Amino acid sequence: SSKGAAATGPDSAAGLIVAAYGRRGELVGSDGRRRPCLAPSRGLRFVCGDRVRFTAAGDEAHVTAVEPRRGLLERQPDRPGRPEPVAANLTHVLVLLAPRPVPDLEVADRYLAAALLIGAAAAVGWNKTDLA
Repeated sequence: SSKGAAATGPDSAAGLIVAAYGRRGELVGSDGRRRPCLAPSRGLRFVCGDRVRFTAAGDEAHVTAVEPRRGLLERQPDRPGRPEPVAANLTHVLVLLAPRPVPDLEVADRYLAAALLIGAAAAVGWNKTDLA
């Protein structure tokens, strides 16, 4: 869903969320400039990969709307409840493994299955093979 879509106006600009932590994050505007951002409303949540609308407030951006998501990767919470979005608009998923510590292949399988479910291309890569 596109929360806050009604908040778009002539003063809003397009951006892409490149980091998200709680209600704060960083976005890159259509002008290529990277700025810290904030979701002023508690009901508005963004994750990495979200396409958003924002208004400038000094050097900070206030996110006013999140565009509809495609390819949403979600995580199940520890307690019963709704899945928590982790990343949006994914087209590719790379599962990167290393010989040490011993990789958890069940977790790797879950990421590969999630990629399949959201229609993203998936690949497995190995790092630090010199340690094997």
